[in-house]
Amino acid sequence: MPVNRLSSAIFFLLLLFLMLTGCGGDQVKVRELEVKSGDVTLHARIAIAGQPQQTLIAISGVPGLSGEYMMDLEQLAGPELAVVTYDLRGAGRSSHPPATADNYELADYTADLEAVRQSVGVEQIHLLGHSWGGLVAIDYATRYQDKVSSLILASSYPPTYQANLKGMERHRQRIAELQEAGQIMDPLPGGSISLMDATLPAHFSDPTFELPYGDVLAPSHNYQASDNTWEAMRGYDLTTSLSTLNLSTLILWGEDDSFGLPTADATWDSLAAADVQFNLLVDCGHYWHECPEAFYSLVKSFLGLEG
Repeated sequence: MPVNRLSSAIFFLLLLFLMLTGCGGDQVKVRELEVKSGDVTLHARIAIAGQPQQTLIAISGVPGLSGEYMMDLEQLAGPELAVVTYDLRGAGRSSHPPATADNYELADYTADLEAVRQSVGVEQIHLLGHSWGGLVAIDYATRYQDKVSSLILASSYPPTYQANLKGMERHRQRIAELQEAGQIMDPLPGGSISLMDATLPAHFSDPTFELPYGDVLAPSHNYQASDNTWEAMRGYDLTTSLSTLNLSTLILWGEDDSFGLPTADATWDSLAAADVQFNLLVDCGHYWHECPEAFYSLVKSFLGLEG
């Protein structure tokens, strides 16, 4: 087993032990919520200990992908901070609206996030958006800036469709390189979760790395939700609204992210009015699970958490 894969697995097991035993302070407990948002019901989780004064809501990447991998963020929960994750509409244990693009517009996802905030019963939130979820976080922050204390963008998609296409092309080049090296199958499988599984190595600095899922945590993917979301978002451009966003913002980007540093720069350049802290994560790709120590140290420092 590669060293970074082994260390990440140990780190994940230690996280689960601390959460279950409540070591180091008030015991973290997890409550599951069913949140009504328009015509959908969202499945959410809140990890909380005591009565924290701050709340972080995290938005997962890839429309239609269930959010189990975001549960890793629950290690941030404690006496100072509650952590909320949820399955997006059409994903995981959330309900599926009719499979048409008009049910998967960015405004729908933003309204869902607001419904989650209201269900938790807090006025101010920290937002963390990973990958495609960064677009939801950005859109929410521009629409509800008075509700957002700070913004964390982890490997976020860029604010324009054109910049995203360029990032996707760099990602395809990474897949082709790994196919040539025999680390990704060639040709790729088509039209199912197997395609995502097959290309997952391209998302990592070390293509042999594996996300720390057990069988229970393996995510599911609703391709119809993904396709309809991208159809609804074709040609999107968030730069105008993003340029007026006046928030403390942390951008985290893996130095080996297959979508390329220009993707992160496109977001940073658009945040003209924000107080931005930008950090490259060494030996890391698109998922923070590959570099947990650096990622969590930066997030905790940004949020002013102890430890």
